[in-house]
Amino acid sequence: MNTLASRINKSPRIKGEWLPIYIEPIHMSGERFTIAIAAIANTGEVHVFKTIDSNLIKAMYQDRSDEILGIIDFALTSLSQFIAQEKSLQHWHSPLSGIIKGKVTQAEGVEFQHIINQGIQRCSSLSGLYTGRVEENDEQVQEQQVRTAIKTCLIDINSDYKSCINKIIDLGDVRERRYSFIHPKYAANVAVASHNASSLNRALVKVLDINDLKADPSSLFEKMEIIITAPISKPINSTIVDQVKAEAERYKLGCVIIDGSPEKTAEYIHKKVATG
Repeated sequence: MNTLASRINKSPRIKGEWLPIYIEPIHMSGERFTIAIAAIANTGEVHVFKTIDSNLIKAMYQDRSDEILGIIDFALTSLSQFIAQEKSLQHWHSPLSGIIKGKVTQAEGVEFQHIINQGIQRCSSLSGLYTGRVEENDEQVQEQQVRTAIKTCLIDINSDYKSCINKIIDLGDVRERRYSFIHPKYAANVAVASHNASSLNRALVKVLDINDLKADPSSLFEKMEIIITAPISKPINSTIVDQVKAEAERYKLGCVIIDGSPEKTAEYIHKKVATG
């Protein structure tokens, strides 16, 4: 019988696609250069990697640099929000005439960063490779530290939770989704509200994935929700909290805010499992 439980431990294959984004700073000149590589994968990961350094723009365009940087930031914010919600590169349309969408290319790699780097190597001679780690003031690394700390605390509470953490579920379409905590009585995704635009994108994907799980006919979980928490030793980003809450409400999903230590998040999850 092809139940949800039978699909949880299925090994993921990292397949995806990447898309180059160009800017034409002088309208109708034909002069273009790559400003970003956007990528999505069947693991649910999405990312927009900016390939042009702001200092280079300032050196090249001087008095126009602020205007051009503003155009780039506006376009990439639009793209980031779109792929986080739609999980697609094909249907994004540039909001500005000077920003040009390239060709979507299928790719495969051992890790998500390999898919992004294929695009960088083919389309952007001005960029270094994407490492998937030290970027945007280490916020992404800090988010992973929160998840690792929550995992450690949960296993300290109950060693059986080890098999419930960071689970991949195949819902029968092209994308496999990773969930923070999966238990027969309870399913949750933890979104870390740190202080950058990509943090919001990752948090919104967590909401969409829980909604997909809720909509799956074979899903029998008694309770499903989003947990919003803070980076370690840093304040929670209230703007991201508000946007994630609004998205959860739109899908009629449970949403709880734990503005405290990873231990508090682990204790909350344990209580939800214990009480049903």
